[in-house]
Formats: sequence, C-alpha cells, structure tokens
Amino acid sequence: MVDQNIIMGKIDPGYKNGHAKLITFCVTEECNLRCKYCYMTGKNSFKRMSLDVAKRAVDFFLNQPPEEETVVWDFIGGEPSLEVELIDSISDYIKQQMFLLDHPWFSDYMFSIGTNGILYRTEEFQNYIKKNAGHVSVSITIDGTKEKHDSMRVKLDGSGSYDEVIESVRLWQTQFPNSTTKVTFSSDDLKYLKDSIVHLWDIGLDIIPANVVFEDVWKPGDEALYEEQLRSLADYIIEHRLHYTKSVRFFDPSVGLPLGKNHKRTGFCGSGKMVAVDQAGNLFPCIRFLDFCIPNKPLLKTGNINSGYDETICQAFHDLTIDLLNDGECSTCPVASGCASCTGCNYSYSNENSIFQRTKFHCDMHKAQARANEYYWNRFTEVEDMISPHEQKRKEYYESEGWAPDGAKYLYFIIDETCTPICHYRGSEQGESMPLEVMKKGLRYAEQEHMIPVFIGNPYHLLDRVTKKKLHVVISDVFDKEVIENPISIFVPVYDARSMNTVIPSQSCILSIHREHLNGLAGRLREISESTSRINLKFTDSITWNSTDLELYRAQLNLLNDPIRRKLSVFSKPEQREYSCRAGLTEFTLAPNGKLYFCPGFYFEAPNNFICDIEEFKLLQQINPTLHDHSKSIKCASCHNTHCEQCTLQNYLLTGFANIPAESFCNIENVSL
Repeated sequence: MVDQNIIMGKIDPGYKNGHAKLITFCVTEECNLRCKYCYMTGKNSFKRMSLDVAKRAVDFFLNQPPEEETVVWDFIGGEPSLEVELIDSISDYIKQQMFLLDHPWFSDYMFSIGTNGILYRTEEFQNYIKKNAGHVSVSITIDGTKEKHDSMRVKLDGSGSYDEVIESVRLWQTQFPNSTTKVTFSSDDLKYLKDSIVHLWDIGLDIIPANVVFEDVWKPGDEALYEEQLRSLADYIIEHRLHYTKSVRFFDPSVGLPLGKNHKRTGFCGSGKMVAVDQAGNLFPCIRFLDFCIPNKPLLKTGNINSGYDETICQAFHDLTIDLLNDGECSTCPVASGCASCTGCNYSYSNENSIFQRTKFHCDMHKAQARANEYYWNRFTEVEDMISPHEQKRKEYYESEGWAPDGAKYLYFIIDETCTPICHYRGSEQGESMPLEVMKKGLRYAEQEHMIPVFIGNPYHLLDRVTKKKLHVVISDVFDKEVIENPISIFVPVYDARSMNTVIPSQSCILSIHREHLNGLAGRLREISESTSRINLKFTDSITWNSTDLELYRAQLNLLNDPIRRKLSVFSKPEQREYSCRAGLTEFTLAPNGKLYFCPGFYFEAPNNFICDIEEFKLLQQINPTLHDHSKSIKCASCHNTHCEQCTLQNYLLTGFANIPAESFCNIENVSL
C-alpha cells in the first residue's frame, strides 16, 4: 500500500482544515510593490477603509447566524501592512464585541494577514503580532530565487524587493515556523521555476502552494518550457528523495484524472462561501471581485453591510459547480482534475458579465502539468518500488465514480485469444498470445493518451514490476493469485454458463452465455451470486438465437428470486439511459496481431475491419465519434430498456452500422423487461 509518510503534493488546507468562516477586510487598495503578475490592476492610494465602516462590518457579521464554529478574520490590500494601526484597532473591536455578545467565535478565532514582507520588521507590525500571539497568522510572499523574485516583485521605482523580503522571512520563520509562502508563475518567469522551488525548500519553506496565473498571458511554447521545468524538478526530487519531507502543489497526486459525476457537483474554489468587504461596506464573494481587481466590469456584489445580503446573487455562487462551468471539451478531458478555475477571472474575461463562462487561457499549461505529474509519479514508482499516491488516488477515484467518468478512456489488450469471451462475441479455442513488443507499444500509447489498460487474460508474465504497480484492469478466467491480490489492480473474473469454473469472491464478474448452456443457467447464477455483487451477462452467440432460445432464457430468469435478480446487469435499471457500449468512443482494443479495433469482438468476428496498425495510433484521433454514439439512434432513444448493452459489434454485423440496433439482439436484451 501507499506509504503514508509521503507528503509530496499535499498542501496545508488552512485553519481548522479549511472549515472556518473566512471574512476578509480590504483595508487599503494601495500597495508599495508593483508585482508584474498581480491581478489587482487598479491599485490606488485613496481608497482606505475607515474604522467606522470596519466596526459596522464587524457588527453585521457577528449578528449573522454563524455558518461555521470558527472564524478567520482576514486583512488584505493592496498591502495590508500599510494599515497595521487600522488592523490593530479593528482586531481590538472584534475581540471586544465577540466577548460582549458571548459569541461562539470568541473561543475559536484567528486573525490572518498576507503581506509582501517589506514592513514586516517594523515596530508597529511586530507589536501587533505580540499583542495577538496565538490568534494571528501571517504569510509572507517570497517568489523563489533572488533573480525570479526581483524580476516580478518590484518596487514603484522598478527595483527588486528580494533583499528586504528575505530578511523579513528569516524573522518570520522564527515566529511562525510552520508557515509557508505562495508562489506564482507567469510567462516571463517560467525559466526560474525549478530553481525557485528548490531555493524555497533550501531556506526552510517545506510546503509550497505554487500555481500559474489564470490570465491571458501565455505565449506559444510556454507549455513546453513549463513541462521541462517541472520534469527537471521531478528529477531533483527523486534524486534527493524529497517526497518524504517536502511538498509542492505541482505534484498533487490527484492532478491529471478525468472529472467524475461526484467531482462535477463541487465548486472550484471558496468563492461565495467566503465574504470580502471593501472600504464602502460592499460585500463580495471573494477578494477577486473587488473593484480594483476588475476595474472594467460592473461590480458584482453579494450585498452591503447596511442592507444585508443579496440572496439572488448569493444563490448563484452557491449553485456554481464545475459541471455548470464546463463545456464538452472540459467534461471529456482525461486530465481535467486539478485544472483550477478562478471565478473572479472568469467574470473579468466574460463577454456577458457572467460567472458561468470559464476561461481556458491556461488549458495547455494544465495539460503540461498533468504530463509532468505523471512523469514524476512514474519515476517515484520505479525508484521507490512501491505504489504511488497518484495511482492509489486514481484507483479510489475510478471506484467512487463507478469506472465511468466522462473523460475516462480505456485500451483493451487481448493477451490470450483463448480466454472466455468477455462480451458479445465468440472466442477462439486455439489462438495466439500477445507478443511482448506489441504490449509495450500499447502501454506506451495508453500512458501517453491517459488510457487505463484493460487486460483480457493474465498479463503478469509479460508485465514489468513498474507496470504492475500502476492502475490496470484484468478480466480473465485464469484466477492467478498475484493478479487477484495486487492492491492497485481491478480483477474481474470471467465465467461461462457451465458449472466448471471455480467461483471466487469479487465485486463484479462476467458470465459468458452460450445457447447450449441455457438449461442450467438459473443454477449457475445462484452459484455465482453467492460470491459477487453484480453479474454482467454476455451472450456470445446471440446472432443465432431463435424464439425457443429466448423462451428458455426467459424461463431460467423467472426461476430466480429477487435478491439474485437485482445482481444481474439485465435487471439493473438506472435512473436515466446509460449506453454501456463505448466501443469507438472511449474504448479501443489492441489485438495480438498488432492492430487496433473498436472492441475485442471486432477482432474475433470481423478481423478485417480494423482501425489501423499499431504504428499508426494517431489515426484514433481521426475517428468520428458520432458514428459510434448510440444516443444518436432514433430507435434506441424511444426504447424503454434503459439497461440495454447497445452492442456496437452486433449492430455492425447485423445492420452494417455501429449505432443502428439489430432486432435479434434487441429481443434478447428485452427479455427482462
């Protein structure tokens, strides 16, 4: 299993693991730096929060029903340290009012300040820290090496700020030893990425939440440089075995997975759950919506401290999920997880002043990160000889999503032609095994295209130790102990309708049915049902079934009790139609002859109808998905059978078209209705 001591990719979720109400006061829009990547483009020296507005804001928040048991009172700018005396007065008032009101937050609160560090060592700032010891958290931004920091975080005269900031950082680390810094990269400073992260680790900042900007700044070739820098950083981490002591968000184990149904129901960030207040007492879903962050858009406020919340706007942010923002491209992207989105940035760039229009400026950058992330965790497995957190996360994710996230893709490998058929085709009693070189080429392609390998037959005599520790599926009638007990694999046993195979415990299995074995089908199903939660029925010779066969099949199903029937795929009725056959859409098959097919059945039943040779994998990108999409079938759309297998092979063999169903196959599928 995964070593729990590995911290690479993990980031501190924040005070109380992120379960605190975050209330942000923008005390000033002025700043003593002009960081080149900053989204606060309208900095000014005249918009400053008054103590009176701040007090009325505190009163407003303390009179709201508390949404969380604890609170973080956050102070930002501009540069908040320019107004440390105001922050001190606000903090005093907050403590006083929480005490007088006997507010539940009085026993559990935190003051938070994010600063550029220029004024950190001043007497005023240090006095504030001492006064609120135990209830104050300070973060200082240092961007990496002096060259990187000074190229981006400049003073008003254009000079760099590193020398002053590093002195503040040294003091800060003694006062807040477990704190970290946030690092941002844009187009002009990507070349410093690896050295900057290493530098921050070297000065004692072990946990680095780093990211690239969301804005429209990226140039052609940036994604290649980004990936190059990340791979170089990955090599450095592996060489020094830093995954146990250091972390950077670039190598989050959950990055680079498809988006599942559960994930899509969540939001990208805390926008709308947090609240920010400006110098006029206006309320915003987060600081990114303040007027000097989006100077060319109408203010999108969630309310005002005088009039209260605008429930309509608040509801819009509450309802904002990944699914609502994603278009078809994002929903089906195989590496969409971890691709962050800033709601404020979306609004800033939208052409209709909407928060529901997602920007894609950093799309190529995210894909580069996903490739580098895969590279790092593959190297980790190779060197450490253990299952990586990335692969463990992938398995957990696919299992929680029922193995069907929209962006999931699978490459089937026919390891042994004699394996009991796993779908609606006849196998081969004597046949070839897959050559090692063919498998290696297929595995390289699967990794490149983020496809899950699915092996038909036992592949373990061919797989190397690294591949065995990467997520894969084995569907076989050979119950190999090493395969079954591999914690990163999914083993699906395959049985035929004769009572010959040993039945093993499994979450699901496949029962391959031939007309010759229909007589004892009910008994076989009872036998198998004792060891599994789901039985997927597959008919290997359905083309030849006649009305007598259908009646016998129906009679056998009628002999079963309800608990067993509920385990059968033909009786599972989803809430909405599901098209289980994804051949030619998200599933493809590599055969022992080195050719690509739409599914294993095409290799056995229509071997001349292959897509391309293994050397021409790129041709898969040219397949027209609409020709294989069963949802396009008018007949299927009007059918009441929501659990139909919708077999592409049978459609092709009997009608000549992949998504036009054959009547004989429909008759078998409809027996259970």
